[in-house]
Amino acid sequence: MSRKLSNKLLKKLVEGEYANILKVVTRDKELSLEIRNGKAIIYYKKGKILTLSNKVELLSNGYYKDKENYTLNDFKNKYSDEMIKKHPELYFEETKSLVNEYGHRTEFTIQQLIALENASIDNDYLVIDMEYQYEQSNVPKNERIDFTRIDLLAIEKESKDIVLFELKQGVNSLKGNSGIAEHIRKSNILIENKRCANAIREDVKTIINQKVELKLLPEEAKNYIKGEANIKSMFIFVYFDKEEKEEYDRILNQKIPTIYFNFRYILKKPE
Repeated sequence: MSRKLSNKLLKKLVEGEYANILKVVTRDKELSLEIRNGKAIIYYKKGKILTLSNKVELLSNGYYKDKENYTLNDFKNKYSDEMIKKHPELYFEETKSLVNEYGHRTEFTIQQLIALENASIDNDYLVIDMEYQYEQSNVPKNERIDFTRIDLLAIEKESKDIVLFELKQGVNSLKGNSGIAEHIRKSNILIENKRCANAIREDVKTIINQKVELKLLPEEAKNYIKGEANIKSMFIFVYFDKEEKEEYDRILNQKIPTIYFNFRYILKKPE
């Protein structure tokens, strides 16, 4: 299963050779750990800065290949596996700097902050994963779904519904292929596909259980697991001024439930 860590890797993270790394990640709100293809991947502003499995994989050299007097060998020599395990904060400090120099989209910073600030049972929504993607490697090619990537995967506190959040920033994000009508159409296909819906429910259960074990989610998050949970799609709209919000309302015309953000990161259920 794509979103399940082996017991061996879980043990390494909780009490073994990767434990120091996990401690730094849980303290640092700029970092997030997500489970991908049986690996624990640590992200910073969308950048995959460290991958942990039966080996340690460093930040891609694409982030620094054009940097003067900075080579892949220099980077590897500076950050051995043992050095990262003992002093992960030093590694993260430099890789953050490299990602910032390389450049990033503000949308991904906001997305990560929303995920981190809503990994709490005190809020209306519990965000459990970002950039979630329905795994289709075992699905026949003629039965696969085109649209499978979700910005934020969350559980609504009151109903325990599974929510597929799409993050939109500014009215320009509502145009083109990623606009409202196309997103709603594709989301409905995803939700109405029985195989996909069941896989999402199973992934939600696995993600919550493993993130609780890693102490990335509180123990009470297990109470959010509901066997036949309803799945629905919602928007998060980040606006920069009153006029943009008004324009969004005009374009949207109540087609999909929306949470409005003016650079606040706690998700509140729409009234």
